[in-house]
Amino acid sequence: MHGDRRRTLVFIFILLLAILVYRKDAFSQELSISFKKVNIRDSSAISSFNINGKISYGTIDAIRNGITARMYIMFQALYRGPLSMGSRVAGEKTLVFTISYDVWDNSFIVFKKGDSEKYPVQTPSDILALIVDLSNPVIIKIQEKKVDDILSLRAKIKIQTLKLYPPLGLFLFFYDPWNYESGWYYSKIINR
Repeated sequence: MHGDRRRTLVFIFILLLAILVYRKDAFSQELSISFKKVNIRDSSAISSFNINGKISYGTIDAIRNGITARMYIMFQALYRGPLSMGSRVAGEKTLVFTISYDVWDNSFIVFKKGDSEKYPVQTPSDILALIVDLSNPVIIKIQEKKVDDILSLRAKIKIQTLKLYPPLGLFLFFYDPWNYESGWYYSKIINR
């Protein structure tokens, strides 16, 4: 009797993993960052940006079902030497947003780290629009520049869901279909 129960549980576990792996909408669509304006003033790089793409349906569905997500947007100012020989980080800034769902108001709640206010939005596309509005312009403090250095900016997006507690957390211990990390997106070369 126990052997049949164990085989049934193993089969259900493998079936759930297979469904999660092969669900195309469980993964985030490609999110990207495009820089609109980039300027240098005093010892700061100032940039406006836009987020392109959509947060996947699977991630939005997980948020609606009570899983809290964090969205990180990392910016780095880079100095590249002459002839693009190597690069070094001149300054960096990370923006952190927490996204959850309020079932009573039927809205998403966006909270920016360092801000005491919570922002309700109705649709998933409004989440990204609000994040862009709250973040622009981004000001990055930069270190002193050498004579031949060329400055550019790069950015990337990371979405990370908070870990679940058992029993569901055991199934997703090694695999979380809602996490996402983009590649680096670069600005044009910045001239003073």
